[in-house]
Amino acid sequence: MLRVITYQEGPFLPPHNGVLDHTARYLRSLCNAGNEITMITPARGDVRLDLFALEPWTTFIVPEKKYYFDRNLHIELLTPLKPNVMLANEPEHILGTLASVSIELRVPLVYETFDVTDVVDLRHAVTGEAPNCTRTSFIDNAYERNSLIHDASRFVDAVICLSQRTAHTLERMGLPQDLVRVIPTSVPQWANEYGRRQSHAATILFFGNLFYLPNELAAREIVSNILPRVRESLPDVRLVVAGDGPHDLLAVLSREGATCTGAVDDLSDVIKDASLLVAPLRAGNDVKSKLLTALACGLPCLTTEVGARGHESTEGIVIEPELDLFYQRIVDLLESPDRLERLSREGYDSVSRKYSREQQLRNITTTFESVCTDSSQQDWGRRRDQHTAFLQRPDALERWYGASGRPTWLVGEYQRGRFSSTKKSIALLKVSGGKVTAIGK
Repeated sequence: MLRVITYQEGPFLPPHNGVLDHTARYLRSLCNAGNEITMITPARGDVRLDLFALEPWTTFIVPEKKYYFDRNLHIELLTPLKPNVMLANEPEHILGTLASVSIELRVPLVYETFDVTDVVDLRHAVTGEAPNCTRTSFIDNAYERNSLIHDASRFVDAVICLSQRTAHTLERMGLPQDLVRVIPTSVPQWANEYGRRQSHAATILFFGNLFYLPNELAAREIVSNILPRVRESLPDVRLVVAGDGPHDLLAVLSREGATCTGAVDDLSDVIKDASLLVAPLRAGNDVKSKLLTALACGLPCLTTEVGARGHESTEGIVIEPELDLFYQRIVDLLESPDRLERLSREGYDSVSRKYSREQQLRNITTTFESVCTDSSQQDWGRRRDQHTAFLQRPDALERWYGASGRPTWLVGEYQRGRFSSTKKSIALLKVSGGKVTAIGK
């Protein structure tokens, strides 16, 4: 039996949104298969205890600074649980705290990465300045992030990613080939249950985390350059943009003719009335979960070559390399209901076959079991010495954490309003079996 401690920074909640729902899906599958899962996550803004209480695992919600810096607290939490695998998705957290915890307890550590960035893509994609993030800072942050990923990989037992394309990128960054494991995502269970949709309403849809610059740029492209030209031919077309984002961005999109829903707990509420997902992405990481989710609901997709990268199949996806031609593709598709229905059927059938929860569970179980087996051969003393030497490098911790005690990426998210700050003291909370217990400060 696997006893997994998973460190998650939280934005996969609500559970139907974002790429991190990929992790939540296989954790649920692991629980259903009889394994023990414990999640540790930071208290951040308004904690949705009701959503944590719905999950089949036990969750510890830790004050943010203790989550990132209190090594002794993590050892105290983990010791009685006797984990045989640790899973984390923040390289800063691995380098600053979790590698040391893993070494102390002699528990193998697996790093799950979603944020490997092809900087070449970014240089071509991010033109000018977006109001919330400049082109230069975004590219610089991508370089820094890739450097952090490389550093963190030195102190983990496996690095898992979503696609072969990302695995090749990691290998080009210098990660050993035998360290990298590909765990393809699965589609949400609710999407398969929803099945092929039949709506022919003239509604186009875009959804995603609008705090993420590639999604912001795509949404702005739709309202500024694509939607007006579509409405010249089809004046009644409706655009829905779903997903949380900066208030000023949502206001701009609304003024330009989009219906903005903000964050939604259930994407099927917006997918069911749409005829086409439009994703003019010019940059992004790995497999696009928005496309898989749409296809699993029978919603055809129009995207760029970048948007389709990493996907095993392009069934149900129309690829248009030129953004200037997106409007024409949308008009052609909306005026061809038979083609939309064929794309709907092909996309639904394809993702149902290739992204099953059963295959994902087999892949993640095999990976975790192999690192458990290999850990008996690990030279923990050597890894401790290497990690200690690494932390003694000048400005090592300052690279990752700002004066607020938060990772540098997170500081920007607070500044942009993604998380609400709170000055009140938050207790260490345990959520298990639907009950919430305060167990310390």
